[in-house]
Amino acid sequence: MTITQGYSQTQSITFDGFAKSQRIITDITNKQHGTQGRPDCPICHGKGFIFKDDLDTLTRVPVWCDCIKGPRAERWAELSGNPGLKEQTLDRLEEYAPWVVSMKKKAFDYVERIRQGSSGWWYLSGQSGCGKTHTCSGIFLELMKQGKRGEYASWGKTMRKLSQAKFKGDVYESIYNRLVNAPLLYWDDFFKKRAGRMPTDDEFDFSFEIVNERYNDPSKITLFSAEIHIQNVVSKFDEATGGRIYKRCNDGGCWIHVDADPNKNYRTKF
Repeated sequence: MTITQGYSQTQSITFDGFAKSQRIITDITNKQHGTQGRPDCPICHGKGFIFKDDLDTLTRVPVWCDCIKGPRAERWAELSGNPGLKEQTLDRLEEYAPWVVSMKKKAFDYVERIRQGSSGWWYLSGQSGCGKTHTCSGIFLELMKQGKRGEYASWGKTMRKLSQAKFKGDVYESIYNRLVNAPLLYWDDFFKKRAGRMPTDDEFDFSFEIVNERYNDPSKITLFSAEIHIQNVVSKFDEATGGRIYKRCNDGGCWIHVDADPNKNYRTKF
């Protein structure tokens, strides 16, 4: 018993010594200057990142500094497939009616939950012109400011690309993998078809495969804008796809539907 206790104390001292040395090295490194971030930043001193200690594994983890997250988010917005997204911030969403105020508040609440560690999904549906794209774009940009790399995809355009590349292995895999592997995916106009038309079998299959792959990875976040109520996706379109979206939205995420009303179409307001 005495020998065991003596060995345990030696291990503890050794670990504490390593941990103390690592903290000293981390502090010295974090005070060094760099060129990737803001030159006058008092936190990273221009490096664009700082190190944080993981004392469980005695390793140092690089973390992007807040001074660079905004510019990186704008750059990622340009690379995401829709450079105009960076102009559609949540702050610029005009609160012209109570239901817009409510939608905007829920969007900011969702962003904060993601900041605190949630990986729930977001699904916003409603009629054309009710602010879906602006709201989702604002969330998309805010999450990229948190350091998440984002990918934007218009559902209709993506389906056409996948259909055209169906028998072109490398091309198909490139498109598919980009959508599946993005830490953050914003899928705009989900299941959008002309009035009275349903998606094709291929479109249903492509959509399910991408949603399912992302569903099976709890770290991946997906945002949807759509005209179709999530409950109708489950009951009338595709239960397997809709059910997965619905569950991830309820697990720390959010889904909202804006009821149809001609007065809610911002584009036709006079």
